[in-house]
Parts: sequence; structure tokens; C-alpha cells
Amino acid sequence: MEILVYSPPLEGAGGGYSPHLEGAGGGLAYIIDTVGNIWRHGAIEHINSWSLDGLKKSIKNKETIPPLRRCKQCFIILPLTASQCHICGGQVEKSARELKQIEGELLKIEKEQLIIKKQEQTKERKHARTDEELVAIGTARGYKNPRYWAQCVINGRKNKTASSLRGTKQSNSSSF
Repeated sequence: MEILVYSPPLEGAGGGYSPHLEGAGGGLAYIIDTVGNIWRHGAIEHINSWSLDGLKKSIKNKETIPPLRRCKQCFIILPLTASQCHICGGQVEKSARELKQIEGELLKIEKEQLIIKKQEQTKERKHARTDEELVAIGTARGYKNPRYWAQCVINGRKNKTASSLRGTKQSNSSSF
């Protein structure tokens, strides 16, 4: 049995687990993953198919990494399909998602229309000067938390102003 502390991202953990040595005392390892590599790369027993052809153009490679969940009793990582933890024997509750269906009509939006809409939204946001005006815009757009969005816009404006002021001071001081 080995214990591996899995701290830097992309570090290999295969040395602690050898399924070929299970009869000879191998095959069991405790891996302490302090950076969450299991969520990024999957469990070490997951078989990856490697190729020198390069990556396929897709959104990451989520289809190759099986979905995982954490046991609430012992915190071990399990496959999403597991109904019982293989370490502590605890039942893994499966949460049912409830889908909302809303009446409406689907419309095809052309790229040009989308660009124009984004430009109009940007102009509307830039013209809003107060917190209340930004909250009203967020509410009209149907944002889940318009007050938080308004605060992020205001903070972004403050940071942009502060960085532009720092940039002018640095350029003035470097001219000596």
C-alpha cells in the first residue's frame, strides 16, 4: 500500500496504483488529490486512449472523462452511476432534476442581429450612471441577480479608472 499526495496539477499518479500486482500486495493506494485533478482528468483507473493525431476540436474532452460524485459519508470519489459507496457502504442519493418547460417560440437569430443586439446592450450599459439605472437594466434583461451584476459593472469601471490613472503616472515618471 502506498500513499501519494497529489499536489501539482498534471502530476502522474499511476506509480501508486498497479492493478497487475494486486495479488502481491499491490493495487491499493491512497491518493490525496489536493488540487482536484480527478475532476479534470478522471480517476486513475479510467482508461485514456492516447493518440499523436492531436486533439479533436470539441469543448474540452468531457465526453472521455466519466462523470464523478463524492460520497457524503467518507468523501471518496465515486462514478456518477454508483448507487452505493464501495468503501463505507453508504447509500448514494441520486438527485432528480426537474425540468421546466416554458411556452414560447423559437426564432433563428442571424450573426449580424446578435452583433447589433450586443452593441445596443453595451451602449445602454455605458449610458447608465447610477447603481439604480444598472439594476433596472439588469432586471429588464431578466438577470437572476441584477443588483450583483450592477455592482460588478461598477467595480469594473472603478478598476478600469484606477488602472488608467496608474498607467498615466507610470508613463509620466518614466519620461525623466
